[in-house]
Amino acid sequence: MTDPNDKWLDAILDDARDARPQVPDALMARVLADAAAAHAPPEPVMSNAPRGWAAIAQLLGGMPALGGLATAAVAGLWLGIAPPPVIETFSAGLFGDTVSVNILEVDDFILAGDIADG
Repeated sequence: MTDPNDKWLDAILDDARDARPQVPDALMARVLADAAAAHAPPEPVMSNAPRGWAAIAQLLGGMPALGGLATAAVAGLWLGIAPPPVIETFSAGLFGDTVSVNILEVDDFILAGDIADG
């Protein structure tokens, strides 16, 4: 791989390796200024975006959309708790007989009293 007659090539490469490139001072100053600008911390940006509940309201479509959402929620709650007879007869005709389910039994209250008493 190495030929002993190539000593002159090794000498040239050693000289080239030891030689430092000459960079003009103006170029070095510009390079260092660019490097300093690249590493400078960014300026803080103040956002005018809403925060908290205003951000949620804007996400849902603003105050008109929140008004409609609140109206639909109240109407759904009202129809769920005390449905008019028309809805009961319609659902009975559509699904069959109506079924009543007691959510809270009287026994539940008695049992809770026994647990609370110790």
